[in-house]
Amino acid sequence: MAKKGLINGKEWVDYLKFWSIMAPPARPSSFDIKIWETYIKKILRQKRDIKALVFGATPEIRDLLAKYKIFTTLLDVNPAMIKGLMKFMKYKKQRNEKVIIDNWLKIRELFSENSFDIVMGHDFFNNIPWSSHNKLASSIKWVLKKDGYGLIVSPILRKTKNLSSEHFVTLYKKNPKYFKEFCHRWYVVDVLKKLDYNKRTRQFFIKKIKERLIKEAEKQGLSEKDINQMWVFKTFNIADNYIGVHPPLKDLLNVFKKYFKIEKMSYWSKQGNKSHFNFVLRPKK
Repeated sequence: MAKKGLINGKEWVDYLKFWSIMAPPARPSSFDIKIWETYIKKILRQKRDIKALVFGATPEIRDLLAKYKIFTTLLDVNPAMIKGLMKFMKYKKQRNEKVIIDNWLKIRELFSENSFDIVMGHDFFNNIPWSSHNKLASSIKWVLKKDGYGLIVSPILRKTKNLSSEHFVTLYKKNPKYFKEFCHRWYVVDVLKKLDYNKRTRQFFIKKIKERLIKEAEKQGLSEKDINQMWVFKTFNIADNYIGVHPPLKDLLNVFKKYFKIEKMSYWSKQGNKSHFNFVLRPKK
């Protein structure tokens, strides 16, 4: 990644190409979108003039808000991200967006208290240090109206079988078709991230997972093409320096429960996937 987490130049072009092949759970699933739409409709039945704050630039979230003509504020440090991901929107002409280029942790400096009816985001808590999770959660509560909703999807350190790189490479040799589905390739990351997981910082390291897979694949005689077919990010190296913060579910719940009532908590069930949880949060009084 470029400095301060910004993606620029060729790396940005690669990221856009990678986004086009991404699928759930790395992008919102139809399951997530259905939940969000249900609550957006519910809010619109109660009042018409609502405002939404979105962390990041996820096209599916922006599309949903544009579809219902909701005034949306996008908050992200990377202007290229916001502009580039518009390419994947269906309702780009209907969007009613205000863009603020700044740090997610500066909410209290950027907005007034009780400013938004909805706060939304997909995979954004995992992009800030674990030590800042409480600050972000409390700031979201602060910026939400008392009757507002937090519609958030966040990844966790899921409970999985203790499998090794050897297991997945052997599986690929027996059944390479299994790895054609994005969620199956993501499962490899979900399992292997535990091997180098930092319990103190709740972090895992993509590059270390990749290195383990390559070492085992080469040991079993797989080609570079085979390795790319079984690796979730294919030929793209944009995630090599990514350090994700994926806390155990109980740890994330402990953070959320300090500031919110959890009205609904669920996950996309395809292939038993439990790596990303969909939370509907209501501010505590």
